[in-house]
Amino acid sequence: MAGGENAKNIVCPTCLYRAGQTVVAERTNEGLETDWFLCEHQHKTGISWDGEELPSQPLWPASQKDKQTAHVVTDELAKGADHNTVMKRLVELNLL
Repeated sequence: MAGGENAKNIVCPTCLYRAGQTVVAERTNEGLETDWFLCEHQHKTGISWDGEELPSQPLWPASQKDKQTAHVVTDELAKGADHNTVMKRLVELNLL
């Protein structure tokens, strides 16, 4: 029971940070400390909960912060920004 009931589904971080999309990733494997997730675009993501506080609310549907992040990523990509520039902008806005 790594992330628990609230971590059954998450926003796919690859879709969010690379394309500005809020796409659900479903848990495919629940380990003792690490959960593994897969989205419809076949992005695989692992989250280690070792020493981390478990989520107190469901991680899907996308939170307001995730939606704001998606909006910023989409805007920056439309301006022709590369991935590093997008990440720097998210840090500046306290979204990462």
